[in-house]
Formats: sequence, C-alpha cells, structure tokens
Amino acid sequence: MIAAHEAAVLDAGGVVVRYGQFYGPGTYYESTPPEHPRIHVDSAAARTMDLLDAPSGTAVVVDPA
Repeated sequence: MIAAHEAAVLDAGGVVVRYGQFYGPGTYYESTPPEHPRIHVDSAAARTMDLLDAPSGTAVVVDPA
C-alpha cells in the first residue's frame, strides 16, 4: 500500500519523504532517542522545509548514524 502511495506522489512530480523514528518533545521518545534510523523533530522540520523546492524524487530524513 505504501509503495502505491509513493508511486502516485512521484508520478505527480512530488517528493516522497521517508523519516526515521521521531524523537524529542511531544513524541513517544521524549527523553531517550530510539535506535537508528531516527530523527529529532526539530531537525525533521528544518530539513522538510529544505525539501519544499526539491525536484521530484525520494528523500530519506534521518540523523547521521
């Protein structure tokens, strides 16, 4: 099912964003980060903003390992 949604986004010229597990304020992992792949919610927000003008494709948004 996810593959079909991602294909539809790409077919429409959009960007598919694949996030790691969120951690930070307001998440399940507020105080202890989960295993990789993970991304802090503040970093995810900032990096998502950068993708608003990105060409069509797939972006993986995770913290460095």
